[in-house]
Amino acid sequence: QNNIGALIGATRGTAENCYYLSTSSFAATGNKGDVDGAAKVDLVTETMLGSAFVSGDTNPKLAWESLVSADKPVRPSFSEGTELSAKLSGYIKEAVKSSKTKAGLTSADTLLGNESYMSGASSTATDWMALAMGRYGYFDSVDGKYTYLIDDGTGYTDYLNAMKSYVEKTYTENGGTLHSVKATEWHRGVVAIAALGGDPASFGTYNGQPINLIADGSYNCKVKGGPGKQGINGWIWGLIALDTGMYEVPSDAAYQRELFIKEILKMQLTDGVDGNKYGGWVLGGYGSSSDVDITAMAIQALAPYYNDDTVYTYKNEISGDEVSKTVRQCVDEAFDRLGSMMNDKAGFTSWNTDNSESIAQVIVALTSVGIDPQKDSRFITSDGLTLLDGLLRFRDTNGGFCHVVGNGWNSMANDQATYALVAYWRFENKMRALYDMRGDWSAETKAAITDAVSAIDALPLPTDANYKSAAKSALAKFRAVPENERRYVNNYSALVSAIELVGGEGELDSNTPYITSIAVTKAPDKTEYYDGDSFDAAGMEVTAYYSDGAQKPVTDYEIISGDSLEVGTQKVCIKSGKLKTFVTVTVKDKIPWEGLGSETSPYLISTAEDLYNLSYYVNTKLMATTGVYFEMTDNIDLSDYDNWTPIGSDRNQFDGVFDGDGYVIDNLTSLRGGLFGTVCQNAVIKNVGVASGEIGKENIYTSFLGGIAKWSNGADFINCWNGADIYGSGYMGGIVGTVRDGGKSNITGCYNVGSLYASSGHTGGIVGHLDTTRRDTSVEVTIDNCYNLGSINGIYSLGGIVGQAQDGHTIVNCYNAGKITSSSDGQAGAIAGSLTNDNRVQECYYDSSVTENGIGNGDGSTTGETTEFMKSPEFLALLGEKFKKDEYSLVNGGYPILYWQKTFDADDVNEVVEKINDIGDVTADSGVKINEARNAYDNLDDDLKPYVSNLDVLLNAEKELSEIISLKEAKKTALEQLESYKDASDYTLNREAFNKALEKGMADISAAKNKDEVNTALIKAKAALDEIPTDSSLGSNDNGNVNVPSVPGTDGNTSNSGNTADTDIRGVSIPKTGRIGNAAVAFLMFSSFAAAMAVTAKRKKDEE
Repeated sequence: QNNIGALIGATRGTAENCYYLSTSSFAATGNKGDVDGAAKVDLVTETMLGSAFVSGDTNPKLAWESLVSADKPVRPSFSEGTELSAKLSGYIKEAVKSSKTKAGLTSADTLLGNESYMSGASSTATDWMALAMGRYGYFDSVDGKYTYLIDDGTGYTDYLNAMKSYVEKTYTENGGTLHSVKATEWHRGVVAIAALGGDPASFGTYNGQPINLIADGSYNCKVKGGPGKQGINGWIWGLIALDTGMYEVPSDAAYQRELFIKEILKMQLTDGVDGNKYGGWVLGGYGSSSDVDITAMAIQALAPYYNDDTVYTYKNEISGDEVSKTVRQCVDEAFDRLGSMMNDKAGFTSWNTDNSESIAQVIVALTSVGIDPQKDSRFITSDGLTLLDGLLRFRDTNGGFCHVVGNGWNSMANDQATYALVAYWRFENKMRALYDMRGDWSAETKAAITDAVSAIDALPLPTDANYKSAAKSALAKFRAVPENERRYVNNYSALVSAIELVGGEGELDSNTPYITSIAVTKAPDKTEYYDGDSFDAAGMEVTAYYSDGAQKPVTDYEIISGDSLEVGTQKVCIKSGKLKTFVTVTVKDKIPWEGLGSETSPYLISTAEDLYNLSYYVNTKLMATTGVYFEMTDNIDLSDYDNWTPIGSDRNQFDGVFDGDGYVIDNLTSLRGGLFGTVCQNAVIKNVGVASGEIGKENIYTSFLGGIAKWSNGADFINCWNGADIYGSGYMGGIVGTVRDGGKSNITGCYNVGSLYASSGHTGGIVGHLDTTRRDTSVEVTIDNCYNLGSINGIYSLGGIVGQAQDGHTIVNCYNAGKITSSSDGQAGAIAGSLTNDNRVQECYYDSSVTENGIGNGDGSTTGETTEFMKSPEFLALLGEKFKKDEYSLVNGGYPILYWQKTFDADDVNEVVEKINDIGDVTADSGVKINEARNAYDNLDDDLKPYVSNLDVLLNAEKELSEIISLKEAKKTALEQLESYKDASDYTLNREAFNKALEKGMADISAAKNKDEVNTALIKAKAALDEIPTDSSLGSNDNGNVNVPSVPGTDGNTSNSGNTADTDIRGVSIPKTGRIGNAAVAFLMFSSFAAAMAVTAKRKKDEE
């Protein structure tokens, strides 16, 4: 009712050369009324409109309308049976058109017949699109002819002829083979040839005989070792090729059809779900976890036998058990496993990538056994998304398909998506499966298939009285279908379940009641468990419900819960015969680490076992790690683990915080990646180093490897380092292999000293590859304050910091002094190998004497410097506070190190230097400090002792202290001798003189600066004491006369010849009294006389 106009309902633009009739009751536009460029006229002519129009019957018409043929179309028209069929057709046509566009062709050009395309005939580059286009067609119901719905001119025939030429040429050159080891070269060729209407059993000639690609590639495989030379892939595609026409296998053939089937079945993995022991398959055959693509392809190969009740008995190569099962049972288990692997976007992750090809293969698998991909609950997400929704996520703007969402059109992805859509389209239109290339059904066969399907659909409920008879009738109609066409009775499994329910085909004519269902009618006593516990059925009651209404307890049920329960709400399967029911239990995690996993109380990683448990819990038990904290408490040696499993996978990425706290991992050996595998955007990995080990292996070319992590979806790496050597194909980095998603993330304060060896490229000292932001991904990485000293070796995109950086990244304040070597002069640079647009590289430096250029390809600011400058204080100042000096060149040979790096050797040297400097001026109290410095020096490694620059200070201090101690001892000895030299009681009369002489002697000895001065002072002091008369020398005899002491050396009995001499500190004899000259004797006599006179005078005075 609003915005109605003769030309335009509503517009914000303008009009030009537009006309409308005056008979209109509306203005030119609904929202603006009449506008410039839009004229109201009574009559419109072709002249007014220009060359695009010509005269028509009433009004002008478009010129091209005259070129439309009114004849009956050459090709029969195809009527799409459903809306979905029409949509699928649209997707198919757009995908084929995108291949033409990418090949530089117009819509009118032939794709398959293009010279460039035909040059790749019988290769993976072109054969799969030939399959898709060939199978997108139908048999006309009138003349029975097959019609291609993509008009490719003579392309179909041209391509077939090109394939024939290739086959004949290759057979001639190789002595009758297509390839020496790859049987799949025959198999892929068979599929393409048959899809284009060729006969692979007689395709070209060799030595005058028809070439039978079916025989040569499958049942009489010419590859030495047979189809299995390529592992399970050879058996899968050998069977697919064999069954494109359900070719008969001669009885004397080397490889019978049954062998192909058993070889596939016996490699089924033991990773089943929902009560199944077995799951899917994996490339190579042996493994522990099913691969989506190989599992789907195995199902495609087994599809013709899905409704075959043959029981195959074989030894399962994984479990070692003897197994007897139908193909249907194995395929159903595999579908259960695939369903459990689907993500919430209705897709699958394979080889660490959410990709379109995996979805395509599952769609082909489902349709090959008659299952609608949009109706099987196993392949519908909780949000209602189906596999078709999942596949269309990868649709590019040109109508083609990407490998990864937002990653641009990809040839292989487009080919596989196209033939998957064709497979679905054929299923929707009730045609033969993608790889069943036989002609159309006869009317009789179609009717038989329809009757059988209808009869099975009409089966009543198991409780119905006519249940058995209805099942018997449906079985008869099923068996009326030719054996090779029974696969198209797509609901036969429901009939099988019905017959098994009643007890088998033999019970269809009996009136014996049968169990229609079982249920747990009393829960077990224990419904809560810890991780690793086994289910306990004690107290549980299971009841069987019979067709006649009876209820009976079941005691012979089987419990299928695996060896142990896993964390979460888990359904334990209770099975009785073919019937299943479930009991729900809660399983709590039993954490193997100390701590609470919080920021303030992280889980503590102290041993190799602790670290292994982290890998096990994340990868196998799918532990959620977002917001969970881990912290190392010691160095860890992983030498007991021959092939370390990185922490985190594409199935469950590590998303927590891991703090190494400065500790390191030693002897990490892994073929699968580094310390971590796939890490997510909330993850932070910091303060940890992989000090030694080997990641990858020489001559085993694995991609996506990194010392700290192989694959990051936005994690931060802080203060990490790598010293392990890394070998692989490409996408390798000392810290992280590739960063693909997660928005903004940082790699800061990291370094690498390990050597990296790539057989191809995208390899860097810090990170191998930085992806770009795409439609469904966001990548913006900042690398700062990092350096590399390791050698980087490969072919292209090699860099000391980053191998390849696509758009939108920052590399700042980094340096490289490692050798970058390209074996083919590919893109290689000291800082980056290859940079695309919009990257910011600045303040980055490199040793130009080691690697000549900073960036191999692309723009950025890098500066080459000399080795001398990069080891100088000036360069350290240029780098700033995040770096520090490599003292004594003990860590990096003199190149700067990061501020946080531990410099144990330099610290040990500095500790010795500091202890020596701490001695200061040497005194008698310096002994403790000197001893500490000496012990520190002696305990220093011999190769570090030359770096102690002040050793002479220690040696001099030790010498000074020795002299001080010797002087102190000399003084002590001298003082002791002086104190004991005279008896103070002998000098009561001359006490003052005695004390003064003694004190002066002691003072002189104490003040002495060396031992000679001590000795001199001692001698003088003793001489001074000797000169002081004793009381006895001054006293009277018995007659009251004063005694005059004899002078030593005179005739008195005062000779000292018999006295023992003292010895001074130098060993010189010091007599107690020495001989003195006449003057001394006179002085002594005078002094004695004077003293005697003084005593006499005093006595007389006293008497008065």
